[in-house]
Amino acid sequence: MLAAIDVILIFDIVLLVYGGYTVYSAFVMKKTQTPVKWLVPEQELKKCRDARGFAEAMFLKTVIFGIVVALFGLVSFLNRIFWLIEALEYAGIVIFLAACAVYVVMLNRTRRKYF
Repeated sequence: MLAAIDVILIFDIVLLVYGGYTVYSAFVMKKTQTPVKWLVPEQELKKCRDARGFAEAMFLKTVIFGIVVALFGLVSFLNRIFWLIEALEYAGIVIFLAACAVYVVMLNRTRRKYF
C-alpha cells in the first residue's frame, strides 16, 4: 500500500511542476508571440496562418490551465500527506479531468481558427 501511495505522491509532484511549467510556457509564448513547441509541433507551426494571433488567443487559457493543474497537484499532495479527505481527492480528480477536457477543446478550436 505504501508503494502505491509513493507513486501517487510522485505523480502529484509531477503535476505541480508541469502546471508551473505550463504557466511559464504561456508567458514565454506571450513574450515571443510564437506558440511553444509542446503546444504546436514545429512542423505544424509552418502551416499556421497567424502564429501571433494563436499565441495571444491561447495565452490566458494556458495560464489558467497551468494554475489548475499545479493547484491540483499541490492539493492532492497535501491531502495525501496531511488531511486524507476522500471527498477532496475525488473532487480534485473531477476538476482536473474537466480542466483537461475543456483545455483540449479550446486548443482544438483555436488551432482550427489559426491553422
